[in-house]
Amino acid sequence: VAPTPAAASATATSAAPGGRRANGFLWLAGDHHIHTQYSSDGKYRVVDQVRQGARHGMDWLVITDHGSETHARIGVEKVNPDIQAARAAYEDTLVFQGLEWNIPAAEHGTVFVHPGRNEVLVLKQFETDYDGSVKGAGDSTPANEALAVAGLNFLAEQVERRKVKDALMLANHPARRGVDSPHEIRGWRDASASRQIAVGFEG
Repeated sequence: VAPTPAAASATATSAAPGGRRANGFLWLAGDHHIHTQYSSDGKYRVVDQVRQGARHGMDWLVITDHGSETHARIGVEKVNPDIQAARAAYEDTLVFQGLEWNIPAAEHGTVFVHPGRNEVLVLKQFETDYDGSVKGAGDSTPANEALAVAGLNFLAEQVERRKVKDALMLANHPARRGVDSPHEIRGWRDASASRQIAVGFEG
């Protein structure tokens, strides 16, 4: 998975040692699912993850600490200065801020936005209003499935309103617990028909 061509080419045309051009796109290697010391199952600092990613050929990385009630209160704001510092220290690596979304009625997903002045604001509101853990919406019910779609529509609206230049969602390990149904994945993909937000998954 690569960032959108506009986001990538503006910054990484000369910066990406591993990038290659094909069919008008600059293909870049990256990782969209990275935890740090701000997650209960992570221990490394943001700068450590970015340094190691760059060292091993990653052109872009997404910092995605676990969403939760605590993370919704402080996590997005707390990690942002570390992300800004890593961006300054490793200018040739695209570092995106995101979070690991507890998808209502389903498993986890990476959500991230284009870097900019509203990245914290949009991610914080998204997590507060649409995270399954925060909203107590983990059960597989039609209402919770609809909340997940509403979250993706919210992200599309933020792009349409130019709060952020772009936003993406990728489902994480959807087969791990067997709770992500094919109709849900199709629903995520079909949400926000005017702007594709859910673009894939890791397996």
